[in-house]
Amino acid sequence: MDAQGNYIAQAKNGGTANVVHITGIPPDEYQRLSEDFGVTKNAVKNFFKIIKQKEVPREDWDFTLRQIATRHKELIKRLDQFNVTVDEEIQELRLKAEEAINEGDYDKADKHLDEALERQMICITNAEKELTNCKLSASEMKADKGDIELIRINYKEAASLFKEAVELVPDGHELKKAEYLVKFGDTARNAGLYSESKIALEQCLSIRQNLLPKDDFIIAKILNKLGNLYRDQGMYEEAEPLFMKALDIYEKEVVEYHPQVATTLNDLAELYTSQGNYSEAEPLFNKALSINKKALGDGHSEVAISLNDLAMLYYNQGKYEEAEPLFNRAIEIDEKTFGKDHPRVAFTLSNLAELYRSKGKYEEAEPLYQRALEIGKKILGIEHPDLALWLYNLAELYKSQGKYEEAEPLYQRSLAITGKAFGKNHPHVATIFNNLAELYRYQGKYEEAEPLYNRALEIYEKALGKDHPYVAITFNNLLGLYESME
Repeated sequence: MDAQGNYIAQAKNGGTANVVHITGIPPDEYQRLSEDFGVTKNAVKNFFKIIKQKEVPREDWDFTLRQIATRHKELIKRLDQFNVTVDEEIQELRLKAEEAINEGDYDKADKHLDEALERQMICITNAEKELTNCKLSASEMKADKGDIELIRINYKEAASLFKEAVELVPDGHELKKAEYLVKFGDTARNAGLYSESKIALEQCLSIRQNLLPKDDFIIAKILNKLGNLYRDQGMYEEAEPLFMKALDIYEKEVVEYHPQVATTLNDLAELYTSQGNYSEAEPLFNKALSINKKALGDGHSEVAISLNDLAMLYYNQGKYEEAEPLFNRAIEIDEKTFGKDHPRVAFTLSNLAELYRSKGKYEEAEPLYQRALEIGKKILGIEHPDLALWLYNLAELYKSQGKYEEAEPLYQRSLAITGKAFGKNHPHVATIFNNLAELYRYQGKYEEAEPLYNRALEIYEKALGKDHPYVAITFNNLLGLYESME
């Protein structure tokens, strides 16, 4: 102690500082420390109270007092800088807490802050509910805009909007997210965005399988959609069990003559057709056609699909006389239902043109191909895989007529679009390679033809298996090339 009875505390840095006794401190000492620390006298009194409560050793008093004062002033500064707009009652409680802190009354400040925090948490809960509702509303409007683009047959624009709708759906609303994933997956497939479609549909299936009964009707519909996508990509082994599982669910959940049963039968039959299993495909096509007629009526668009698919089966078997009237009836239904400039119309027109080409009716075939291409360019755009199919078919016509110079650029353009849409190892790519190789063989360009045949064989064998009819056809074409080279 000094002569006046004050305690001399040794500071941490080795110097000294005057700190008065906690008990019986004269008012002028509080004033002096208040000025020294830059805080109120009441704050200084509460600093000493904290020191006493925490039983701070006397040799640490000066350091601790200054540390407390520094933190106290930092808190005051932060409170002064707070300028976020909040509820008036919350703001009033914060101001009261600030006043209490300024005087060092931390217990009172705690009380005001607890009251303010309780109100603020209620505000947060309400705001989160409002944000959730805003996100749900925004996602619904994105989906509405996507539906508008579908009406306009703008698939890429629609797919982008449905994807944005998915991203806006907040956590905890998984079934709503699944709803938009279906829209995104379907539209991405229509736009030729197969990898994005696959991700969306697989994610949708996962959500619904986790949240719905295993035999739910909606799960069957997603299985069917995913099976179609796999088939489009040449993933035949992956596709078949999905169709079978969907049919199994439908048998338990719906009546026999339900359009969805017909759809799945049709899709499974298309899979078998793609694999060359025509005997398994035909009864499924006929059963699907019968169901659709009974359930929907003879003039329904689903009936047109069944007619077109059955006609294609007959075409692939060389049964042209049985196929032609089915194509014509399908076109008639689709034009009446969708209008003359719809992709569905273009698709069947191209199929009918292909039939005429196979029968040697070239003059009847070409205008149908040209009309299909005009519809495709106008509605789908120049990068759509359906356009690639129609370019390929027109190239086949020109090749059949000996118009090789006109056919080659159509094959090349079709190959570029198809490779971009499906990938370089898709069976569609192999088909174009095979037929472009045939064109070169006819022109005597043997060195250009051979690697294309070999590449087509490689793709077919990997995707379809060595026993697929397409493998045999391509192998025979390659043998024909070698005979021509002798």
